Amino acid sequence: MPSPLRLDNGELKVLIAEHETYIAKYGRSNFQPIQHRVERSRFKLAELNAELVLRNKIKAAALEHKVLFGRFPLPTDFDIAGARYLAYVIQLLARKVEPPDGMPEPPQVPMVDSMTVAVGSCSDGPGLHYALSGEHQGQKVDVIQPEIHSFCGSVFLKFYAINTVFFVEQNLGRSSSYSPDTYQIRVCAEPKLWDGLDQKKRKDEKHRYNGMTTLWVGTRKNPYPLIPEETGVGSPMLPCQRCLQFSERL
Repeated sequence: MPSPLRLDNGELKVLIAEHETYIAKYGRSNFQPIQHRVERSRFKLAELNAELVLRNKIKAAALEHKVLFGRFPLPTDFDIAGARYLAYVIQLLARKVEPPDGMPEPPQVPMVDSMTVAVGSCSDGPGLHYALSGEHQGQKVDVIQPEIHSFCGSVFLKFYAINTVFFVEQNLGRSSSYSPDTYQIRVCAEPKLWDGLDQKKRKDEKHRYNGMTTLWVGTRKNPYPLIPEETGVGSPMLPCQRCLQFSERL
């Protein structure tokens, strides 16, 4: 069974209803195998409900603090679901969560100190774009692109195009710098995401995102939490001041 984090809200609600129906029908059974399945169903029901509550809290908090997002679009159900799935994939690859039953053992990557994922739902298609930003022990997180990309499927578009260009620019800048050891381009995930949009449109057609969700996926505490009590892996983020300045050009 795929992770519930990969499902949209409608599918989550259908699964919640199915688990509630199963528990109501078989919850009083004394047959041990049935009881085992009932307990698993209760566990999944709690997980699904918690996920749905968090997604709704993200939307409500973003709407309440709309002014803090600058000109960036607010999160929508589609990009929230995509971002939450990416957070799950990163934890799965870092062995922080158990893989689904029957899934082959995935490659292993480190859980990084500081990393964000930004996901945008496209204005002219069904796909999602996403970008990473952060470092682990001085190394750019772009090195874990292949492992993450292998789990994301065709719904996530242009990942390499968005992230690799900044990795290349970083290396070019360092090689031409008078002080290559200290040279650094600090680029957040949100500007990467917007710069990755295809600009080959007529001048009167401007590419945009319908919505955008940014989540913290580092081992440290979320430095810009959208929801004050949500500061761990997978928690929603507000844009930093540098990103807000960038949003004024959108």
